[in-house]
Amino acid sequence: MLEFHIEQPAGISVSLVEGWLELSGWAAGTEPIVGITFQLAGSAPVRARYGGNRPDVAAAHPDYLHGTCSAFACHVYAGNRSSDELVIDAEILGRSGERKTARMTFNVTSKIALESGEQFQACPGCGNGPTGAQSQFVHGPYHMHACGSCGLAFVHPLPSKDFLKRYYDETYWHQAIQRPRVDSEHYDSGFIADLIRSHHAAASKVLEVGCGPGMLLSGLRRRGFEVLGQDYSSEAAKIAAEIFGIEVRVAPLSDLTKWPCDAIVLRHVIEHSPNACEDLAYAASMLKPGGLMIVITPNLDSLAARLLASTWEWFIPPAHLFYFSPRSLSQLASRLGLEVLQMTTRRGDGVSNSASIGAYLDYESLTLRDWQRESLQAALALVNHHTNSDTIIASLGLGNEVIGVLLRPSP
Repeated sequence: MLEFHIEQPAGISVSLVEGWLELSGWAAGTEPIVGITFQLAGSAPVRARYGGNRPDVAAAHPDYLHGTCSAFACHVYAGNRSSDELVIDAEILGRSGERKTARMTFNVTSKIALESGEQFQACPGCGNGPTGAQSQFVHGPYHMHACGSCGLAFVHPLPSKDFLKRYYDETYWHQAIQRPRVDSEHYDSGFIADLIRSHHAAASKVLEVGCGPGMLLSGLRRRGFEVLGQDYSSEAAKIAAEIFGIEVRVAPLSDLTKWPCDAIVLRHVIEHSPNACEDLAYAASMLKPGGLMIVITPNLDSLAARLLASTWEWFIPPAHLFYFSPRSLSQLASRLGLEVLQMTTRRGDGVSNSASIGAYLDYESLTLRDWQRESLQAALALVNHHTNSDTIIASLGLGNEVIGVLLRPSP
């Protein structure tokens, strides 16, 4: 018998953002899922965005006994409904046509406004005026724009600082992490340590911005670095202190007392900041002359982003608010007085191109036009033809992550 499962964020209240109810969680099934819809009484059903099969999600949730497991996200318009409770009907559709339905009740504790719905005045990256920006897509209250000059993409209007503080304290880390073991270290620890030493052999002090529970810093400390962390989440900082004995300062980067360092690591964090360009400028000012900034962030120019558009797994406001490419990151670095030592791409910690394109075809097959389906099938066949296709794609600058190694020049 076909089985499906949706997990709701246990014990977490849901807020309305500009009249939109944000829904997200994990879905699992015994066969590929080709549809997840949510419906508020009296409103039309809304199809959720779905990220395809994620082995890392399944590993983080061992209670899921099903074969496929993925994150989903959806915005349902609730308008000015004044009830303290909102009832949502959910439906999961499997490839075979089997369905499962559920009813969810959400307690809405607050209604949140975004900072401003007014037109932005200039690109945050290059200062180009608003007439040069193009609207890319809309997810609920969030509109993504791309600058026609430097290529930077960003969400507007932005969530407020109060919203983001609550989001990272009450929602994001509760869904995203498990408590690490004392001997845990991040799989990128060795990679980043080698990057630093290959460009700055004498580096000793390393700051990680958006360090979460400190697993990367733990690995860097084992490799001889003196480390300090910064994060929005008090929950993540508490874990870093209790498990690893690492100091993590809970504050926006711009409020952090300067700690002159040899290297600053921003791994999958700058896309989360509502002030991404300002944060990179502030981080650059914290570097000692000759110091390095290592930025790892989703690549807006990746093959997956180009093919999957608004359903790409990293297009997830309000978690991700800024989207860089090698070009836009290089241009911003130059504007900040930083020298680009290395700008490469890699597959990263997302799913393979084959898996992401295949999952997209599974989930969106009923909504695609013939020419779209044929183009994606051709791309999938090409990717599957090469066993090292992800490496080839990354070498062409089309990998899912962009990695920038930036230098603050000595006077």
